[in-house]
Amino acid sequence: MTWKTTFEDRLKSWVDLRSSTGVEPLAEYLQRVNEWWHQTPWSPYYLHWDDVETWPTPWDLLADNIFCPVSRGVGMLYTLALSPRGDTKDAQLLGFGNDNLVIVRRGLYVLNYSQESVVNITLPTKHTHYRLSVTDVLQRI
Repeated sequence: MTWKTTFEDRLKSWVDLRSSTGVEPLAEYLQRVNEWWHQTPWSPYYLHWDDVETWPTPWDLLADNIFCPVSRGVGMLYTLALSPRGDTKDAQLLGFGNDNLVIVRRGLYVLNYSQESVVNITLPTKHTHYRLSVTDVLQRI
């Protein structure tokens, strides 16, 4: 996979990612979502949790084309929120320390931790500073 240079191509690729679901197992779908968002160009800072109320919509995020660890996690959460799959609706973006991780099935699957794979790690949830759910995202867009 290579990152698309135009907004129109990025949008089409993102729509294809979201809509090509249903037949593959959840773990494989989450792996594709993780890989897709890890091909984005990296920037050290773009979004901050203190500004969550003004974060871009998924379409603005793709148009801006600036991806820090927070915005990559937000993109993953947007993807899962707008996916027709029913098994990703419990996803959450958790921010603590330098990590901005997307968890699905209460941490059975963790995205935005490793570029190569979706992992299953024990998260220090008592130290979670920030939390955003699929429900929160859907209410805002």
